[in-house]
Amino acid sequence: MNKFIQFRDKCRESKYVSLIIFCFLAINLFLQCVISHCQIFNSILISSIISQPVVALSFYAPKLIISLSLASFVFLFKDKRWSVIISIIVNVWIYAELMYFRANHLTLDSYTMIMVSNMEGFWSSLLLLINPIDVIYFILSLVFLALTCIFNNNKFEWKTFLVVFVVCLMANTIDCFVKWKKIDNEHSKMLIELIGESGDEIFPPGANGQRVDLFLHPFSFDMVGQLYGTNDKYLYDYSIIHALLYNLKELISMKSDKTELDNINLDLLNHGSIEVSHDGKLLICLIESLENWVITPDYTPNLFKLSKMSNILYCNKITSQARRGTSADGQMIAVTGMLPIRGGAVCFRYPHNRFPSVFEIYKKEPNCAFFPHNLTVWNQEEMSKAYMIDTNYVVPEYDNVLFRTVCDSARYYSNMLFITSSTHSPFTKQSDSSRLSVLDDMPKFMKAYIKSCNYMDESVKILIDHIENDPVFSDYTIVITGDHTIFQDEKRDEFVQYCKEKKLELSVEEAYCPLIVYSPKINGNINITDIAYQMDIYPTILHLIGCEDYYWKGFGVNLLDSVARKNRPITEDEAFELSDKIIRADYFRTYLDSLHNY
Repeated sequence: MNKFIQFRDKCRESKYVSLIIFCFLAINLFLQCVISHCQIFNSILISSIISQPVVALSFYAPKLIISLSLASFVFLFKDKRWSVIISIIVNVWIYAELMYFRANHLTLDSYTMIMVSNMEGFWSSLLLLINPIDVIYFILSLVFLALTCIFNNNKFEWKTFLVVFVVCLMANTIDCFVKWKKIDNEHSKMLIELIGESGDEIFPPGANGQRVDLFLHPFSFDMVGQLYGTNDKYLYDYSIIHALLYNLKELISMKSDKTELDNINLDLLNHGSIEVSHDGKLLICLIESLENWVITPDYTPNLFKLSKMSNILYCNKITSQARRGTSADGQMIAVTGMLPIRGGAVCFRYPHNRFPSVFEIYKKEPNCAFFPHNLTVWNQEEMSKAYMIDTNYVVPEYDNVLFRTVCDSARYYSNMLFITSSTHSPFTKQSDSSRLSVLDDMPKFMKAYIKSCNYMDESVKILIDHIENDPVFSDYTIVITGDHTIFQDEKRDEFVQYCKEKKLELSVEEAYCPLIVYSPKINGNINITDIAYQMDIYPTILHLIGCEDYYWKGFGVNLLDSVARKNRPITEDEAFELSDKIIRADYFRTYLDSLHNY
């Protein structure tokens, strides 16, 4: 112990102590930036250091400069131990980015940062998203903590700080100028050659089947739509620390970005009446993360049976249109016919808007919704008010209890919505309760997902029994669909490869939700194999409950109309753009106020 103290005291007497801690912190932060970039984007451009030195420099320079800039504050304070806090904050941010990315295949932004309430009841699932290599960030901070404690000498060197910080600031300015004035021109040309002038399409596959990266290195996930958003540009082209600083700035300055009504193309809004009479009752079931390929006699026999029954519309290719709001977006699309906004989730940004809704149609009769989670998740309590849902019930996270409760409540309500949870990623809640046997060597997430869906499917039998035997359900239109798809390209490719090896006839490569609708108005069994959209669910519901004169008819088409399916009045891209404007303008509040004042 005495030798250690002597060594520590000798180190602290050195005139280079601050410089040593400065270097330690800069290296620590730089390594965290590079390693996290590699984990998220599968690219660190080592091979380009020799073959493409300018490109490699543009990749590494911002990560090194921001690390040196933060480390320079070591010279500004006497006690150097505060610098450990900087390292830990970066640690926490990287872990948050990695967990969110692995769960959603998206990066965190300022809007996502305010959705922490969504984690209630799901914190334990984060453990399943941790990889062994993630411990390296903790080790880096731990080593830096030990070194700081040894070398800390309480010296104040503000002149050195000014010199280092100004140099870093100039280097960052030069880097930005070179990056966006020279190098980016070449990248823009490559981008136009690859995806055309719009820049909104998906990169074509490279020679190995992966996506093509502008930095001449393949990355293995389909994130192009978000990649060149502002937040992702900071993360991808600069560093994960730049992304943190940018998001904190956005969080502090966050404000509404409502648009003007004059910018909305009102020709596409064919209005009807707010007072419409409905025909029959309505039940909407949103099954968490349900993809169509899992509906087979072996995995989900009850959903499969339901899809083959009479008075059924079955569409096996519903394109998910949920964005960052995922489950909340899926609910909004089905209930209101609106599409998600470009940034963030409607439920957090515009919960006090006025929305059209299938619940408004039943406003003179009792309606309710059942949720398997606290109402703070996806700001559900406020959104239920926005959708004009009268009563919310929180039921235990067991689908059999949920289905039984809903079926028992059918005689008391004219309109009900319920959302399941057993198939929520990472598919561990009740997958072990499934009695289904699957191949032992099946990919981990594929196996867990199939077993979760099988467990959920056992509860569907409760609903089928009521449809077949309970007279109350003879007057119901029942809509069953997935709130969104779940698997991204890299996982889906893994599943496809496994199915090929095992000769399993599963359409895993098709990223679609199923739609199964039961209604006495449907004659026989209608099987639609055309590609459709989530926005088509709402107008199909309006048709089946006899409310096509409702003032908002949605962006989609009635799926029972084969002519409409092939002659859509608006494209998906146009619908997204128009919906974004309508929501940001709170258009329907103004429109309905004008009706009441007329």
